[in-house]
Amino acid sequence: MKKIPVFDILSLVIIVSLGVDLYRTHDRLNRLELFTRGGEPLDSSSLLPMAAATATGQQVTIRRGEPRLIFYMSVHCGVCGQNMPVWSAIARQVGPQHALFLVSDPVEMPLMPGYLAKYDLGGFPVVTADREIVNHYYMLTVPKTVVVDSDGKVAKVWRGVVTAGDVLHGWDAVAKP
Repeated sequence: MKKIPVFDILSLVIIVSLGVDLYRTHDRLNRLELFTRGGEPLDSSSLLPMAAATATGQQVTIRRGEPRLIFYMSVHCGVCGQNMPVWSAIARQVGPQHALFLVSDPVEMPLMPGYLAKYDLGGFPVVTADREIVNHYYMLTVPKTVVVDSDGKVAKVWRGVVTAGDVLHGWDAVAKP
């Protein structure tokens, strides 16, 4: 049996320790609700009215008046794909007048009708956010699940994988006061 040099074992321990530390740091940064790169925090911010564009390129403004569930996503995002069955169930429960799929990149818009059809969400609104909104709130990472109250203020934000129970609880807090 060949002995492993102490140097190799110490190197392996250091590499594993650094990897664990990097993972924990990355996880903490992803959980931060406040951003420090010049953008305002998304929570409690007034997100509406929001300029957006539909799949056909038509400019629209999403206005205040009714609470909304916004699913900020990308077709190419693996975690968004994990969320889609949950988002689909939630969107069907709250209805197309309250659910909105916000695509992070306008280049993905042609893919959205087929993508949403896989989840039986063909009639739900899909828009791309105005770059100013994305930059102002530093919404550069997907996925985000956002509950917006009828005044246009963000009531709750989830980053990453979500559960239907958590989101619906947050939704009920603004939709059924």
